[in-house]
Amino acid sequence: MRVANGDSPARTEAKRKAVELVERLPDFIRVGPFDFAILRMDSIRAQEEHKFGFFSATGGEIAIQAEFAHPTKAADTLVHEISHAIFWAYGIEDGDKEERIVNVTASAWCQVYRDNPWLLGWLSEALTGPTALVVKGPLSGLGDVQPGSVTYRPEGMR
Repeated sequence: MRVANGDSPARTEAKRKAVELVERLPDFIRVGPFDFAILRMDSIRAQEEHKFGFFSATGGEIAIQAEFAHPTKAADTLVHEISHAIFWAYGIEDGDKEERIVNVTASAWCQVYRDNPWLLGWLSEALTGPTALVVKGPLSGLGDVQPGSVTYRPEGMR
């Protein structure tokens, strides 16, 4: 069933949850020795600039759109912008080799999670919404997902 604006009740709820999650973000996040302000971009600016978010080293800020269609996109955008902050704060360069990038980003993400204890809970809440599949029993691969083992299927997925 669709509501007047064309969104299904599930989509409307996903949008509501995404907005609520973004509103609950703290004012700052620490990446390396730097505290970056977390800003919310209004939808008009996001559309005009064709961005879901941005990172500014000179401004000392990470901004993400205030309204998303889904909590997963809000989480994806926040992780994306934090990744830019990690690359800047930890001096990762375009020419760096894969092993250096992996080593530095692994240490950096551990630091980000340690110094921002709210982040894992926020991401978990954002990522376990309407698109989460709950599977009964252990899995050793995709072949283990059998009919009846999935307790929720997202809209449009068969």
